[in-house]
Amino acid sequence: MRSITKIIELVDISVPNVFIKYDAYQLLADRVGLSRQALRTHKDKIVSEDIVHQFQSDLKDLIQGKPLHRILGYRYFWKDKFELSYDTLEPRPDTETLIEVCLKYVSNKETAYRILDLGTGSGCILASLLQEYPNAFGVGVDISQGALETANTNADYLGISDRVEWMQSDWLTNVQGKFDIIISNPPYIPSLDVQGLSENVQAYDPLKALDGGADGLDAYRQLAEQLPSIIKDNTLIILEIGYDQGESVPALFKAHGYNIVTLEKDYGGNPRCLVLRK
Repeated sequence: MRSITKIIELVDISVPNVFIKYDAYQLLADRVGLSRQALRTHKDKIVSEDIVHQFQSDLKDLIQGKPLHRILGYRYFWKDKFELSYDTLEPRPDTETLIEVCLKYVSNKETAYRILDLGTGSGCILASLLQEYPNAFGVGVDISQGALETANTNADYLGISDRVEWMQSDWLTNVQGKFDIIISNPPYIPSLDVQGLSENVQAYDPLKALDGGADGLDAYRQLAEQLPSIIKDNTLIILEIGYDQGESVPALFKAHGYNIVTLEKDYGGNPRCLVLRK
């Protein structure tokens, strides 16, 4: 067995890169059940050999380029912790813009809304909205059965399984009924650009959830054509877009008769969230 101090010394010796070192401390904190800030104040805590060996294996993966949250197996999004799998994207902070925008335009939290999340992945967007709207019911759609299983695990963990249905479908193929809120983070990266993504992204994020076709607009074309069958007169549609799609995606939906409510920017000041009505 070793103390936390000895393990920190191992990190300091093994990891010259300051950014990887930061992640290594976070990984260590998780494995020993402390916050990152508490590592130094609990430096004399003794750690079992099983945990030491697990951390050494994790540290090797981290140095070789495996993303921190893929090693941890979870990531925080909005206000909650979400399990990840190889069938789901790792949620990014910029996607939280969708939650903020929904809360901005749907301020009454007590109504029993029907919410549809297309391409739900880990379920983090839909689950976060169901936490904010306690009387709402959600339908999470994904073509990947593995992603739906992960989303269901997250719903169980958050105690909202009785207010959500998970549906395997290619976009709206199997979806019926009308919805008050429709939200989606669809694939929007052009196919050639996907090939140029970092090795970490290509190795650990499902490419189907990234590849938006030749021009990055394939999913938006399908949605623009199919959404009218499931919307009400006042349905709010919230879509994530790529940082460089602030003109192309709104133009596509305008051409299909949608009204642009707003185009909101993310934390980095880039166009990120398109809000529509029909």
